[in-house]
Amino acid sequence: MRMAFFFATLTLAGAAHAQSLSVDGACPGASDITGSGFTPGGSVAVLTGSGPGSDAMPGGPCAGGVTDMTGLRYITTLRADGGGSLAARPSISGALCGDSVQFLDVTTCSLSNREIFGDAPGPVNTVVWDGYLYASIDDVPPEADYGTWENNCTTEPYPVPPGWELAPYVAGLETMINLYDWSTHCMVTADGFTWRCNNYGPPGDCIGGGFLEGDDVVGYSSPACSLRPLIRTRL
Repeated sequence: MRMAFFFATLTLAGAAHAQSLSVDGACPGASDITGSGFTPGGSVAVLTGSGPGSDAMPGGPCAGGVTDMTGLRYITTLRADGGGSLAARPSISGALCGDSVQFLDVTTCSLSNREIFGDAPGPVNTVVWDGYLYASIDDVPPEADYGTWENNCTTEPYPVPPGWELAPYVAGLETMINLYDWSTHCMVTADGFTWRCNNYGPPGDCIGGGFLEGDDVVGYSSPACSLRPLIRTRL
């Protein structure tokens, strides 16, 4: 399938640093994309994905290398300048708005940070923890006391914003959740398990599992009160 993603102009300049990527611009439309820290004069592959994840590269010289994206796609290959930097102004199609992008140094198999095409909508009430931004799926301030928000639960489905994912459980997450009230009693992770907020006791299991409903089309909700699904995106 041909992707509507092409580099109309390529400007090469700058000095090498750690691999980095910056994307700035509206979507759809022209975006300014810059990268640095790549092998001088080397090939740089442009990879995109539908969101954060850990897809491995299926082939090529870096086969098996793990990216920070899911729904991985190869788009094109660029060449860095003598200082290991590159800059481009591609035209981004609407189909890619909200998608993730990473640059791959084909010589060293090193990846840049993950960026998102366009100003993808997302929560503004977030918590930084262990390399991710966390939020409730309905963007409730984490510090909101129980009963101070419009509702104490999310029994109606909410979409997961582009570039975000339902938060999987990882060790220590229950402690982070318990630092805040989230204007509910328990937060729900991607496996459907519930974890106590600060107002509902010490960190740990709240009322067990099975409390996440929905899909990527209709959105996600919790079938009981007082619960909220937790989402995250990589920094």
